[in-house]
Parts: sequence; C-alpha cells; structure tokens
Amino acid sequence: MKKLLLAIISLTSFVAFAQKDIECTLNTPSTGTVIYAGQPINIGFTIKSVGATDIPATDTIFFGLIVGNQVLTSALINHGGFTANQSKSFNINNLTLTFSANSYNVNLCGLAVLRFVTILDNNTTNNSSCNSVNFNTTVGIEEEIALAQSVKAYPNPANSTFTITLKSSDASVDIMDITGKMIEKAAVTLGEARFNVSNYSNGVYFYQVKNESNKVIKSGKFTVAH
Repeated sequence: MKKLLLAIISLTSFVAFAQKDIECTLNTPSTGTVIYAGQPINIGFTIKSVGATDIPATDTIFFGLIVGNQVLTSALINHGGFTANQSKSFNINNLTLTFSANSYNVNLCGLAVLRFVTILDNNTTNNSSCNSVNFNTTVGIEEEIALAQSVKAYPNPANSTFTITLKSSDASVDIMDITGKMIEKAAVTLGEARFNVSNYSNGVYFYQVKNESNKVIKSGKFTVAH
C-alpha cells in the first residue's frame, strides 16, 4: 500500500509543508460484504480535512479502490473544497469490479491522495481505509440470480414508506445512510419488507438484500423526500 501510494504521489513534484492533511474512510462495501463478479456495487467513502490549512476546490483529490497492489478503480473527486476539520461523503455507484477467482477475507481499501502545486499531504498514515470483503465468481448459480432479478424497490423517491419485494421469504434487508451506517434492518415476510421512512431525514439511502446465507444478492439506493 505504501509503495503504491508513493508511486501515485511521485507522478508530480511538490514542495512539502505538512499544512494540508486529508483522512479517508471507506464506508461501503462494509466488512463481511460478498461482492459478486459481474454485479454492480456502490462505493461510499468519506474524506475529512484534518490539517490546519483549508483545501481549496482547485486542489485535486484522487481516490482509488485497491486490493493489494492492484487498483480496481480510480477517479478524480469533485470535492468543492474543504475548510479545516470538514468532512464530506462521496459515492461511486453501479461499479462492476473485475476479479478472476474467489478470494475470502480480502482487504478492500479506499485510498485518497491530495495533489497540488506547492504543498504536499505528507501524512499518508490516514489516507487509506480498508474493510475485509469476499470476492465471489459464482454468479452462475441460477437461484441467486433469479432471486436478485426478482427484487423490486419502490417508491423512489419515498415519502412515508419504502418497500422491497422479492420471490423469497428467506431473506433480509439492511438500510444504510450515505455514510454506510446501518440505520434499520428487517426480515422479509411473505416476500416483502416495508420500512416506515416518515422519520428519515431527506436524502439518499442505500439498501442491501441478503439471502438466507447472509450474502448480499442485491443492492441499490433510494431517496427520501418529504
């Protein structure tokens, strides 16, 4: 991880002053998530300015999703600038990861690098955050695919209730906020899980549908608007 970080940073020459410092936290996928080859997932992460100096919108923040020394995806983040100690949450949605074999308890890491003309974030100890996930190539299992395809989520946006239906009762649904924090969990009863969102704050939320083995077979997002 350190070698990869240094390789990214060394692409540009900087003068270091240790006044700007960012902290990256990978929120989703959370630890224990099963990621299936060919099925899209949502990446959620938080970046916080923990240095004494503000980070203007003109400073570039690079985010990469990494396993070992392999960069699975990367993006430049349109962050709009940070004041000191300000946190912002970001999402990369409907991302499909490529991997060739099943791997269990793999550290999937989010890495953020701050690049600018005269000052370098040289405290790299807090630039990465990792969660232990499982990669699974067995998306050819017919019952899992059929179950995932049967999932319906509505309405979107939701005002008072949000409903998930699917062709199984041996399942559960997790609801998370934009930071990846679990806020509600419900078992599927008679093919349906219904959530009262009348007390939710307006904004974007994520759901994960899990089968009886607690594997995530479907994920998505919805908006609450009162």
